[in-house]
Amino acid sequence: MKKNISFMSKFWIVIPILLLFFILNKHIIIILSILIPAILMIHKRFVGLVLGIDVCIVFGILSSNKFGPKIGAIVGGVSFLIGMIISLEISKSPITTFYGTAFYMLMGILGAIIPVSILFNQTILLLLIVNVLFFIGLKFLGAPFEFLVRYTFSNLLTNLIFIRIFEPLLKLMF
Repeated sequence: MKKNISFMSKFWIVIPILLLFFILNKHIIIILSILIPAILMIHKRFVGLVLGIDVCIVFGILSSNKFGPKIGAIVGGVSFLIGMIISLEISKSPITTFYGTAFYMLMGILGAIIPVSILFNQTILLLLIVNVLFFIGLKFLGAPFEFLVRYTFSNLLTNLIFIRIFEPLLKLMF
Protein backbone atom coordinates (compact mmCIF):
# COMPACT_ATOMS: atom_id res chain seq x y z
CA MET A 1 0.00 0.00 0.00
CA LYS A 2 2.87 2.34 0.80
CA LYS A 3 4.26 1.98 -2.73
CA ASN A 4 0.92 3.03 -4.20
CA ILE A 5 0.80 6.16 -2.06
CA SER A 6 4.33 7.05 -3.05
CA PHE A 7 3.57 6.51 -6.73
CA MET A 8 0.36 8.53 -6.51
CA SER A 9 2.05 11.42 -4.74
CA LYS A 10 4.72 11.53 -7.46
CA PHE A 11 2.03 11.25 -10.11
CA TRP A 12 0.20 14.32 -8.72
CA ILE A 13 3.43 16.31 -8.69
CA VAL A 14 4.71 15.32 -12.13
CA ILE A 15 1.44 15.65 -14.07
CA PRO A 16 0.81 19.34 -13.19
CA ILE A 17 4.44 20.17 -14.00
CA LEU A 18 4.11 18.48 -17.40
CA LEU A 19 0.79 20.19 -18.06
CA LEU A 20 2.23 23.54 -17.08
CA PHE A 21 5.18 22.98 -19.39
CA PHE A 22 2.92 22.15 -22.34
CA ILE A 23 0.63 25.08 -21.62
CA LEU A 24 3.54 27.52 -21.25
CA ASN A 25 5.76 25.86 -23.86
CA LYS A 26 5.52 28.81 -26.27
CA HIS A 27 6.40 31.29 -23.51
CA ILE A 28 9.30 29.17 -22.25
CA ILE A 29 10.76 28.93 -25.76
CA ILE A 30 10.41 32.70 -26.28
CA ILE A 31 12.06 33.47 -22.93
CA LEU A 32 14.90 31.03 -23.63
CA SER A 33 15.26 32.54 -27.12
CA ILE A 34 15.89 35.92 -25.52
CA LEU A 35 18.05 34.77 -22.61
CA ILE A 36 20.40 32.32 -24.37
CA PRO A 37 21.78 34.84 -26.92
CA ALA A 38 21.90 37.61 -24.29
CA ILE A 39 23.86 35.47 -21.83
CA LEU A 40 26.25 34.32 -24.56
CA MET A 41 27.22 37.96 -25.09
CA ILE A 42 28.56 38.38 -21.53
CA HIS A 43 32.05 37.43 -22.76
CA LYS A 44 32.36 40.98 -24.11
CA ARG A 45 32.71 42.16 -20.52
CA PHE A 46 35.91 40.16 -20.04
CA VAL A 47 37.53 40.15 -23.49
CA GLY A 48 39.20 43.40 -24.46
CA LEU A 49 38.42 42.78 -28.09
CA VAL A 50 34.90 43.20 -29.47
CA LEU A 51 33.96 40.06 -31.35
CA GLY A 52 30.70 39.11 -33.02
CA ILE A 53 30.06 36.19 -30.71
CA ASP A 54 26.29 36.39 -30.55
CA VAL A 55 23.51 34.17 -31.80
CA CYS A 56 20.66 36.71 -31.71
CA ILE A 57 20.07 36.29 -35.45
CA VAL A 58 19.51 32.54 -35.15
CA PHE A 59 16.92 32.88 -32.40
CA GLY A 60 15.29 35.90 -34.06
CA ILE A 61 14.77 34.04 -37.34
CA LEU A 62 13.61 30.81 -35.69
CA SER A 63 11.20 32.64 -33.36
CA SER A 64 9.78 34.65 -36.23
CA ASN A 65 9.28 31.55 -38.29
CA LYS A 66 7.47 29.71 -35.49
CA PHE A 67 5.60 32.50 -33.69
CA GLY A 68 5.35 35.29 -36.28
CA PRO A 69 7.28 38.45 -37.22
CA LYS A 70 6.31 40.44 -34.12
CA ILE A 71 7.77 37.81 -31.76
CA GLY A 72 10.80 37.40 -34.05
CA ALA A 73 11.46 41.14 -33.88
CA ILE A 74 11.09 41.15 -30.10
CA VAL A 75 13.40 38.14 -29.66
CA GLY A 76 16.04 39.48 -32.06
CA GLY A 77 16.08 43.05 -30.74
CA VAL A 78 15.58 42.39 -27.04
CA SER A 79 18.15 39.58 -26.88
CA PHE A 80 20.76 41.85 -28.51
CA LEU A 81 19.88 44.82 -26.29
CA ILE A 82 19.99 42.75 -23.08
CA GLY A 83 23.27 41.20 -24.25
CA MET A 84 24.75 44.65 -24.80
CA ILE A 85 23.58 45.76 -21.35
CA ILE A 86 24.93 42.76 -19.42
CA SER A 87 28.20 42.85 -21.35
CA LEU A 88 28.57 46.57 -20.54
CA GLU A 89 28.99 47.33 -24.26
CA ILE A 90 25.96 49.63 -24.41
CA SER A 91 27.87 52.57 -22.95
CA LYS A 92 30.94 51.98 -25.13
CA SER A 93 29.06 51.94 -28.42
CA PRO A 94 25.53 53.35 -28.22
CA ILE A 95 25.28 53.77 -32.01
CA THR A 96 26.22 50.12 -32.58
CA THR A 97 23.74 49.12 -29.89
CA PHE A 98 20.96 51.12 -31.52
CA TYR A 99 21.78 49.91 -35.03
CA GLY A 100 22.29 46.31 -33.87
CA THR A 101 18.97 46.28 -32.01
CA ALA A 102 17.14 47.69 -35.04
CA PHE A 103 18.97 45.30 -37.38
CA TYR A 104 18.15 42.22 -35.31
CA MET A 105 14.53 43.36 -35.04
CA LEU A 106 14.40 43.68 -38.84
CA MET A 107 15.98 40.24 -39.28
CA GLY A 108 13.43 38.88 -36.81
CA ILE A 109 10.63 40.31 -38.94
CA LEU A 110 12.13 38.98 -42.16
CA GLY A 111 12.62 35.60 -40.51
CA ALA A 112 8.90 34.93 -40.97
CA ILE A 113 9.43 34.62 -44.73
CA ILE A 114 12.65 32.60 -44.50
CA PRO A 115 11.91 28.88 -44.38
CA VAL A 116 13.57 27.20 -41.39
CA SER A 117 15.06 24.64 -43.77
CA ILE A 118 17.23 27.40 -45.27
CA LEU A 119 18.69 28.18 -41.86
CA PHE A 120 19.69 24.55 -41.40
CA ASN A 121 20.51 23.61 -45.03
CA GLN A 122 21.96 26.80 -46.51
CA THR A 123 23.39 28.14 -43.29
CA ILE A 124 26.53 29.65 -44.77
CA LEU A 125 24.63 31.47 -47.51
CA LEU A 126 22.05 32.93 -45.13
CA LEU A 127 24.68 33.98 -42.58
CA LEU A 128 26.85 35.53 -45.31
CA ILE A 129 23.92 37.62 -46.53
CA VAL A 130 23.04 38.74 -42.99
CA ASN A 131 26.65 39.59 -42.14
CA VAL A 132 27.20 41.50 -45.39
CA LEU A 133 24.08 43.58 -44.64
CA PHE A 134 25.32 44.21 -41.10
CA PHE A 135 28.80 45.11 -42.41
CA ILE A 136 27.38 47.61 -44.93
CA GLY A 137 25.11 49.20 -42.33
CA LEU A 138 27.88 49.68 -39.77
CA LYS A 139 30.31 50.91 -42.44
CA PHE A 140 27.70 53.48 -43.42
CA LEU A 141 27.58 54.56 -39.77
CA GLY A 142 31.36 55.02 -39.75
CA ALA A 143 32.62 51.88 -38.03
CA PRO A 144 36.33 51.16 -38.62
CA PHE A 145 37.11 48.59 -41.31
CA GLU A 146 39.29 46.43 -39.01
CA PHE A 147 36.47 46.20 -36.46
CA LEU A 148 33.95 45.30 -39.15
CA VAL A 149 36.09 42.49 -40.57
CA ARG A 150 36.80 41.05 -37.11
CA TYR A 151 33.17 41.33 -36.02
CA THR A 152 31.71 39.94 -39.26
CA PHE A 153 34.09 36.98 -39.43
CA SER A 154 33.65 36.04 -35.76
CA ASN A 155 29.85 36.43 -36.02
CA LEU A 156 29.69 34.23 -39.10
CA LEU A 157 31.87 31.57 -37.49
CA THR A 158 30.04 31.67 -34.14
CA ASN A 159 26.59 31.31 -35.69
CA LEU A 160 27.73 28.54 -38.02
CA ILE A 161 29.29 26.54 -35.18
CA PHE A 162 26.32 27.19 -32.88
CA ILE A 163 23.81 26.00 -35.49
CA ARG A 164 25.84 22.88 -36.31
CA ILE A 165 26.36 21.90 -32.66
CA PHE A 166 22.85 22.65 -31.43
CA GLU A 167 20.87 21.86 -34.60
CA PRO A 168 18.97 18.89 -33.07
CA LEU A 169 17.99 20.96 -30.01
CA LEU A 170 17.01 23.95 -32.13
CA LYS A 171 14.84 21.73 -34.33
CA LEU A 172 13.12 20.38 -31.22
CA MET A 173 12.49 23.88 -29.88
CA PHE A 174 11.29 25.30 -33.17
